[in-house]
This record gives sequence, C-alpha cells and structure tokens, in this order.
Amino acid sequence: MSGQQNDDDSTDFSRRTFMKVSGVAAAAGVLGASASGTAAADHTIDSVFQNIRVREAQKAWRRGYRGRADRSLALTDSGADGRHADLGPWNGVSATTNSDDELVLERNVGTEETELPVFENTVRQTEEYSGQNAGAGALGFSETFGPAQIDTGEFETDDDSRVQLRGTVDWEPGTPEGTEEPGECELQILKNGTQVASTGGGLVVNTESTKTVVVEDPIELNAEDDYTFEVVTWRSVNTYTVTAEFEELVDTGETETREVTVTEDVSIDSDTLLPGKDDTPELVAWHNQDTSYGNFDAPRDANGHGTHVSGIMTGSGRGATVADSTTDSPNAILVAGDFLEYEVDAEAGTGVFGAATGDGVEVVIEGPEGRQLARSVGANSTSEISLEANITQTPTNHDSGTETYTVYVRTTEGEAVAPGRVEEVAVGAFESFEDTNGEANEDDDYAIHAGIAPGNSLVAISGLGGGTNNLARAAGDFTEAFNVRAVNMSWGAVGGVPFGILGGVVDTTPGDVESITDGGILTVAAAGNAATPANGNSSPAVVEEAISVVATGPRDGIASYSSGGVGGVDEDGTPHAKPDVTAPGGQLTQLDWASKAGDPNSDAEFGDVRDYTGKGGTSMASPSVCGTAGLVAQAMEEDAPDGISLPAPVDTDREDVMRLKQVLLATASTTAFTAAPYHRGKAPVYTHAERDPYEGFGRVNIDAAIDAVTRELLPGSDEGSTSASYEETVGLDVPEDSRAVGGYVTARGGTLDASISFSRYAGGNAGMAKGDPHIDLFVYDAETPAANGEPNVVASVEGIDGTGSVSVDVPTADAGADESTERTYYVVAKLVNVPGVVNGYDVQAYFDLELDFEAGEIPQETFTADGSRTVDSQVTPGGRANRVRLTVSDLDDDAVVYDRIPENWDLLESFGQGTETTRDGERVVEFREISTTELEEDGPVTFTYFVESPDAPEETNRYTFGPAIADIVDASEYANEAADFAGTDETVAVGASL
Repeated sequence: MSGQQNDDDSTDFSRRTFMKVSGVAAAAGVLGASASGTAAADHTIDSVFQNIRVREAQKAWRRGYRGRADRSLALTDSGADGRHADLGPWNGVSATTNSDDELVLERNVGTEETELPVFENTVRQTEEYSGQNAGAGALGFSETFGPAQIDTGEFETDDDSRVQLRGTVDWEPGTPEGTEEPGECELQILKNGTQVASTGGGLVVNTESTKTVVVEDPIELNAEDDYTFEVVTWRSVNTYTVTAEFEELVDTGETETREVTVTEDVSIDSDTLLPGKDDTPELVAWHNQDTSYGNFDAPRDANGHGTHVSGIMTGSGRGATVADSTTDSPNAILVAGDFLEYEVDAEAGTGVFGAATGDGVEVVIEGPEGRQLARSVGANSTSEISLEANITQTPTNHDSGTETYTVYVRTTEGEAVAPGRVEEVAVGAFESFEDTNGEANEDDDYAIHAGIAPGNSLVAISGLGGGTNNLARAAGDFTEAFNVRAVNMSWGAVGGVPFGILGGVVDTTPGDVESITDGGILTVAAAGNAATPANGNSSPAVVEEAISVVATGPRDGIASYSSGGVGGVDEDGTPHAKPDVTAPGGQLTQLDWASKAGDPNSDAEFGDVRDYTGKGGTSMASPSVCGTAGLVAQAMEEDAPDGISLPAPVDTDREDVMRLKQVLLATASTTAFTAAPYHRGKAPVYTHAERDPYEGFGRVNIDAAIDAVTRELLPGSDEGSTSASYEETVGLDVPEDSRAVGGYVTARGGTLDASISFSRYAGGNAGMAKGDPHIDLFVYDAETPAANGEPNVVASVEGIDGTGSVSVDVPTADAGADESTERTYYVVAKLVNVPGVVNGYDVQAYFDLELDFEAGEIPQETFTADGSRTVDSQVTPGGRANRVRLTVSDLDDDAVVYDRIPENWDLLESFGQGTETTRDGERVVEFREISTTELEEDGPVTFTYFVESPDAPEETNRYTFGPAIADIVDASEYANEAADFAGTDETVAVGASL
C-alpha cells in the first residue's frame, strides 16, 4: 500500500488531479504541520477510524462483556440476510407459531420434487382509492401516514368463498428539495390492525412508481377478520392510487411438479439450537410466518432494513475486520480539484475501506478498472465539530488473486468551491471472513464496523406487527428454545398524534408487548421519525413496558426527524410518558453504517454477502439500545449480586425484565447542556430526576449501566459499618469519555451516605471551562423499580458546583420480619454541564466519590432445628441396655449435633454412634456435623446409640433424654449460637434391680 500526492496537471480533475501547491501551503500555514504527511502500515489503526458505535461498545467489551453465543437477541423487522458475514451462519432452523400458540421448529435438510395442486385466480371484486401528499420529507425517513383507505367490509361477503387479497399502489413521485432521490410509496395490508403483508419500501431507494402486495394465505370472506389497506409515503409523493382486489381461488383439479424444501422436526432445546457460550454466534432461527417482506425458505431480506438493524445490534464484524492498513497525517487543506490518493492491495473475496477526519471532504474507492465502487455518505461535513471519521468501504469486485484498489480523499463532490481540511487518513483491506470471528470473541481482531453485542446470537422474525404477534403468542417457547434476552422493534405507525398517542389502544401490539414481557423478554422500540416537535411515539414504542428510543447524532444531539413530545394513554385512559432514552441513529449528513442485505434471489452462500450501507433514523438508534440491553443482561446474569442478578433466560420473568429496563434508564444522562449546539428541532431541558419529553431520561450509557450492576462500591457493607473513596472521571470527549459513572451498594439496616466533590479538570481543552462542572448524584432502589421499569429514585442531589451529598436510611427489616434484609442500591453520578464547553471537546472532570455506611441495630434471626427421638423401652429395669434413636429432620444452617443424656446412665460407646463429652457443663453425646445440603439431598439423618440404666434402688426414678442440641457452625448470622431440637424430649422410667 502507498499514500501519494502529486502536482499532475491532468485535466481529468475528478480522477487524476493530485493536491496542488496552494493546498500544501495553506495546510502548513493553518495547521502548523507538514502537508506531505507520513504513512505507517499496521494491523491496528486508531479507534477514531472505527464506526462510532464500535467505539462506544468498546467500553463494555473492555469490561469483559461482548454477549454470549448461547444467549440471543431478536428483532421483528423485514428479515435478516443470513448470508452476510456479520450475521450468519444460519443454523438451518425455521420457526412458526401454530394455532395453539406453540413454537414449531424445523430444520432444512434438502429439497425434493413433488406434485402439488394448481389453483386458478379469478378477480371477484375491485375497489380503488386516490389520495395525495405534497410534503417535503427528509432523506430516508417516513413522512406521512395515510389511514385505512379501503376496508374489506366494502366487499360482498354473502358466501364462504376463499379468496386471495391483492393490493397495488401507483404514485407520482416528487423530488424533495435538497435531495436527488424521488419520492416513494409503501402499501401495507393489515389483519385486525396487524400488518400481514407489505410492498416494502421507504428506506431503500426504489425508482419504480408501481408496487403490488399479495396476502399469501387464502382468507375466508365471511370470517370476522377485518383486513385494511394503508399507505405510507416516503420522501415526497404528489399523488397515489390504491387498488384492492379479491381474487377467488378455484382448484383446477390439475397438479404440477415443483421443488419443495424437505425438513425435519427439531425439539425446543437451547443446548442443541444455540452455540456454546464461547463459540461463534449464529443466526439461530428464521421465523418467516408473516410474509410481508417475501416468502423465503432461508434468512433473506428483500427490503434491507432488518439486515441493517441486525448489524447494529449483533453484527460480529467478520465482514469488516482489518487485515492490513495504512495511516497518514497529511494535515492539509484541499481546494477544488485537490485530492489525496492511496493504493490498497486486496485479495478476492475480501474488501477495502477508507476513512478520513477533517471537514468538507469525502472518501471515494475505485476498483482496479477505475470504476467508482463506494463513496462516503453525507460528506459535506465529516464532523459536527471536528475529528469524526468519514468512512466508506466496498467488497472487492475481482474474482481471484490480489488486485490494487485506489482510495481518494477529496473536497466534497470533487469540485466544491469551499476548501476541505484533512487531518488523518486510514485506508486498508479487510480480512477474509473465514479467517476471523470479528469482534465476537475477545482476541486481537479489529473491525471497522460491528454491532453493540457481537457475541450474541440472533433470532430474525419477519414481519412488523404480525411478526410481533407471532413472537408474543409463543414468547415462553422462544425463550426456552433460543435464550432470548431482548427484542428490537424498529417500526411503528407514522404520524404521532393522533395515531401515536392512541398507539396503546388502537392495535394489538400493546397486548403483544405485555405477553413478550411476561415471557422474560425486554422490548426495545424506535420512537419514530415523525419530525415535528409535537408528535408522540406510536405503538410499539408507546407501550409502557417497552423502552422507547430517540435518535441522536454522534455528539448526542437529538436528530431533527425523531418523534417526541407526547406520551401515550393506557387502555383504561391513563396517560403515561414517553420516550425513555436516546442513542445514536445518524443525522442527514452522517448516516449509521451497518450490514447491507444482498440480492434475496441470488445463490450467494454465507460470507459472499459482506457489504455495508448507511441509514439514519430511530430505527438505527433502537437496536443500539437493544444490543446494550443484551450486554447489561450478560453482566447481571454473570456478575451481579443476588438481589439484582438475572436468572437464566428460561427462568426470567416480568420482574426481572423490569429490573433490566430500570438500570438502562437509571444510568442514562441528560444532554440538555452537553449537546446543546447539536440538537436539531427538539431541545431538551434539564429536568433533575424526571423525564424530559424529547429525550426521556437521556443518553444511554453502556459503561455506567454495566458498572452499576457489577461494581461493588462498599465491600462489607452487608456485614457492618464501612467506608470507601474513589476518584472518578466524566468528560465531553465522547464516545471515549464516560458521561456517567455507577456502582452498587448492598447493605443491611443503617445509614448510607454518599457524596461527590469536584477536584480538577484535565484534557487538551480544559482551559475552555468557565467554572465548576454540574454533576448530579443519584441513589436508586436497584431491586424494586417503579411501575413498568421506571427508575426508583431513593435520594438525589443537584451538584451544580460539582459537590453534593445524599443520605439514605436502609431499613433494618421488612414489615413483620424478625431479621435484617439485605438491600441493593445503585449509586450513579452523571455529568450535566461544563460551563463554556460542549461534547466533542477534550475536557474531563475529576471528582471524588465518597461512601459511608453506618450499621444500625440489626435484628438477627433465631436459629431453629427440628427432629424426633425413639427409645426401645420407656420403662426399663435398672442395669439394662436401652437403644436410643435421634433423628435430625430440619436445620436452618450447618450444625454439629449433640444429645443430652441423664446423669447416672452409662453410654455404651462400643455398640453405637457418638462420643461422651461435656458441653457448657452438661453431659452430652457428640455426633458429627450435619449440613442443610445433606438433608435436602438425602433426607433426615438418624443417629443410634446405646445406654445402660442405673441399677441402685435409690436411683429408681423418671429420667429425661434431650432435648438434642444443634451447635451452629457459623453463628454470625443468628441471634443464638446454638438451638435445641424441637421434638426430641423423651422421658424413661427406671426401676431398681431386684
């Protein structure tokens, strides 16, 4: 590889003009550095050249959490291309939800030819509707929503004919101002409010102006089901016409030979359906029961949206792992016609990437034959402030061997009047997918693009509302089969009010999300792209149990297209607030790069599909949070204390899901000040400990969330008084800096004090700060969230000058309890503001976090033990042997067993168990230690010993054996050190020998 620059005077400025002297001089003058730069080859390049999502996720990866291959994340979407190197391989299992609400699994084992009946379609009735919409729209984002235009109730239904439903939409596309892309339409068919078929569209450019959709399964005219047609317009559509037809299906009596897929039944068993914990993750199920986006026998995605979303959530990075790279620091100014050129040698079947930091430049990749293969998206500014990499990449297009590709860094559009500024450049080749697992496992591999949770397996469920309903009806089976932790839903009714606020009552999705939650799965949903400030979330994001996600740019500024501002209403009319959090979803000039679907009809195999594409929307923000949920769930399952740990997915219930939701919301942080210049159309305000209508609880923080459940701040606080002090750091140089820090405290009754105290600033831009930082401190009840997973704030303080303290009374016991109960709390500090500076600048605020726990009077549990006793004779002559059986049936904890024997009786040690000794001045028989585990596994334990009665006439009397004694092995947890066995008293009468 090589980096070049030259003064060639060729007139072919778009390809062959190198950087001119004027640019070099300008660079040297402005940047104070040589414009010629240097290049260094290395396998690993600076993290600034990685996808910003990867840079954020590394905070979790460095803590040891990348996801587990034996745990999965799911999505209901347009599908997922299982051939993409980032998403597959597919394990060959297809899933359907049957009429008994059970999950049915089959594995593809091949194909065979068979005779099938032939049906003839006859158009029975046709209806038509025309409408118009002339809005401008934004690139790639939904614009308006046409309500149901044609209802099947308008058709004649006087018999039980079986028909097929077909819809066609024709439209006249407009061209929104500022974009070259034409408008686009989508037609959806809904059954009882749930989408069952769609033409697809919206996020994929389609220059056609006619689309047709068919409901594959025949319907019965006189059934109570209600089918409706709905229109979604994208970008801009001037006019559209919807035609709906009922086609009667008539069996012709003939058959035809067709090739069909042969399958075998598969049991619901996660041990055989999922890879092992440390193995490479897979796409582990293909649920294509809702054929809205095509009727495929293998994981495909004709729309591309679901594949992109999957890559954001669980993409392994196998298609974008760096094999070799060159970095350069030209520090140059480019004027019209100037460019930098770099050559990359790449093997067939791999790929090439290029990235640059600066402003007003774009990156272009050309193939060996000189044809442009890729160009960076949104290149009019590579950063909201500076130093954000502009990335593009392409699969290689040659068939064998090694060929040379050329990467150009040039001014935007190549001939722009405004100069461009280039600081850093990285170019290189990707690894063959067969030689790497990407970022899925902890090793030395390094990927440009990957998902938040690259180690998790993926479950792809085709269809939006229909797919969600299929998941909901068999949620428990999904969890048992695939260990699903969370499901992403990057879809919803477009338009906000009135549809958004009624999302909780006008369709079936809220009930479906509730069922999914009861099945142990967290729902994460896109807030919507309705654009106007007043628009609220629609279903599913509006559902209370779900996490509703708003999109931001790379510096946390809320994107102009994001919905927000209004919540929803429950079925009983009670209002609730949304959204919940924010996460990166791309801006119009900086789209979110992730996996791109291949041609669904091609014969490509796994690994042949490895391209990436940029999209923007809350659809892209939601899977980022879903991936985060997967990693936090991993941390809660593996390393959290008992009070907040997650059980295995199959044992996870609604309460567990709400605890997972709470930690994501509780560790999110406000962006009202830190991202103030970057908010587009919706500016949140600072609302201490409360939800903002545009950003909810703020920006999701993966590092703070994981630390909150795994980092113990006060070791020993569950045993008594203790204290600790930590130096913490939050900053504005995101994504590398932390926006918040967290940990947990587990304590028994007493007083928990926590305080923060700002100490100093650091970083290259520290001098820009105009005063002390504002850092808020929170204590949350970690075990008991508020309703529907809302953060349960126990105490908080506004640290306006970087200082503040809180105090929490930890109860000594639950109501009615006679013992102390451990309670777990999250302690979280969040950066609110650095006066004079915003996100993107190199400023870190250091502060001391001090914690102190003063234990109170702790009531302790009284240890108890139960057992029984039998003796051979309750009346015995003197001088006779008597057999005693002592049975231990229950113990609160491990204990050594003793038995009291009366004075004057002799223990016959040679004939039974036990040894005579004294304990606290009493004559006793000592037996061995009994554990509670032994009792649980083997049942009661019986000790047998023999004694001889006294034979002197004056010793004629009644004598008492017992009660037996349990001497507690570890008595620190109990109010008593030993306990008598209940039920072990026995009286024996002795008569003197004659």
